[in-house]
Order: sequence, then structure tokens, then C-alpha cells
Amino acid sequence: IVIYDPFLASSIITAVLASVLIIIGLTRFLMAIQLKSSPGSGWLFFAGIIAIALGVMILMHWPISALW
Repeated sequence: IVIYDPFLASSIITAVLASVLIIIGLTRFLMAIQLKSSPGSGWLFFAGIIAIALGVMILMHWPISALW
């Protein structure tokens, strides 16, 4: 598919990357909630929010962001 249509392959890879970032962000967010009393849980919460935000920003501009 990469050789046949590189733009389609780029779009698919970008959508998968955004989806993975959102899933990782949600996982970190939920882990931070479960480990609220542990030291460093604030950083885990922050990393989760940043990953979710990056995934959403990529998906908001998805067809165009695949061409970067």
C-alpha cells in the first residue's frame, strides 16, 4: 500500500498514531486516578492530558496533518 498510494499510507499511519496517543493518554489518566496517593501521580496525570491533547489535535487536522 505504501508503494501503490503513499498519501493513503501516510493518512492511515497518522490516524493510527493519533489513536494510539489518545489510548495511551487515557491509560495514563486512569492510572493517575488509581494511584492518586502515590508520589509522582501528578506527573502521570499531566502526561496523560498532554497525550490526549496531542492525539485530538492530530485528529482535528487529520487529512491535512498526514501530509506533513
